[in-house]
Amino acid sequence: MTSVLQAADLSDKKSDNSFIKFLNGIGSFSLNIGGINVKVQYTNGRKDLVLTRMYEDSYITQDDLKAAFIEGMGYGLKANTFPITAPHFVQWIIQEAEKTIDKDTLAK
Repeated sequence: MTSVLQAADLSDKKSDNSFIKFLNGIGSFSLNIGGINVKVQYTNGRKDLVLTRMYEDSYITQDDLKAAFIEGMGYGLKANTFPITAPHFVQWIIQEAEKTIDKDTLAK
């Protein structure tokens, strides 16, 4: 998928979420693994919609769009390992702590 995207000319994909439609077209394919056919379907995320809009509104270039999309393909949500009662407050505390404490030390 990344090689197809890198080679693509996206100059005509600047309206009506054309980039998202393009991704859906190249993001669906089948693999044969050990005699079993597996269908792979890419699902658009919020980042794809934001990147598409930034490209459509000329905030980023075609190359920026491709690079950001490819970089973001490996992103995923981490599962929370413990319940948090006030997640926004906890995240704020972490951000404040990172200003004064080394991230490696904080991670321990």
